[in-house]
Amino acid sequence: MTHHERLRVALQLQKYWQLGQERQLQSVVPISTVIATYLKRLRHSEDLLSLARSRGLQLIEPSLEEKTQFHARSLRITLQDQESSNHTVRRSFALRDFYQDLVQLEQEFADVRVSWEESQLIVETEPIILGDVELGHFSLRLDWKQWAQDPILACLKVVAEEPNTAEMSDEISHPHVREGELCAGDALSALHKAFEEGRLAEGFLIVHAVLTNYNAKSAYVRLEEWLGIPCYDCGDVTNPDDRSYCAGCDHDYCQNCISSCSSCSDSRCLSCLGECSVCNERCCGTCSETSSISDQEICRSCREICPGCQDTVGPSNLHVETGLCPDCHVEIPEPSEETIHEAAETAAS
Repeated sequence: MTHHERLRVALQLQKYWQLGQERQLQSVVPISTVIATYLKRLRHSEDLLSLARSRGLQLIEPSLEEKTQFHARSLRITLQDQESSNHTVRRSFALRDFYQDLVQLEQEFADVRVSWEESQLIVETEPIILGDVELGHFSLRLDWKQWAQDPILACLKVVAEEPNTAEMSDEISHPHVREGELCAGDALSALHKAFEEGRLAEGFLIVHAVLTNYNAKSAYVRLEEWLGIPCYDCGDVTNPDDRSYCAGCDHDYCQNCISSCSSCSDSRCLSCLGECSVCNERCCGTCSETSSISDQEICRSCREICPGCQDTVGPSNLHVETGLCPDCHVEIPEPSEETIHEAAETAAS
């Protein structure tokens, strides 16, 4: 920016920052009003308590005493807070302060420019790389008219100029930026204070520090998942539409490493699917049981229940005539000629 343009911008920044300060002061309730309100409530409750005692109203006296003590405590705490608090003296920023902030921004950032149509001060960063992810450069856009309405962060937008958005969401252009709004994490308090007090150069530098440092705790999307979720089995990275969840082991898989149960159709990874020994179809653990006869896995469609012992068996394990498993079916041997002859003699006698 030229000296003349820098001066014009400084005048706008000073003007709208002062408007914001005035708006804040108008919305603050004076401490004298707060104290007067608590004092009025205390006096009122004391008068009611005195009246109740004079008329012998012992039933309501305890509640009135408690109410009086509450108002007395509230007044005392308010006075103590007022006495012990360190009131920040509001900075009266001169025009040169904003001008010097602009000079500092030009020294710190790749580009500083103005959009008069949108009433924006635009500060552009260098290309940002976090880990192995190239995120491109960002422009930090301060709307000074909006700054008068909200002196904190609603006036600031973080715009990706060459967006490399997260695979799972086009709204996330940086682990800490979603739809142009910054998640400042641990730096939020310092950032609020800088913009509220009009220290623009410091505020923009804090934003830059957030953009160039990765904090997994406050990330909208973790860096290791920026390009997609890796398949738990083969490790191939997939986008959200091409991956499936296995409820059997609680992991995500690509389409090549997951299938479905032939009985219930639920998605399962190949490790969580067994093979039915009868039909050879894959089925999950919920839809298959182990045969008590052969120790083989049998799916829900193929399994049979022995009416004798109620054990799960395969169709081939049941006797054709009795329908019983081998343990329950007892073969009756054919009688010998000697046995038949003895039976006949016994019957004749």
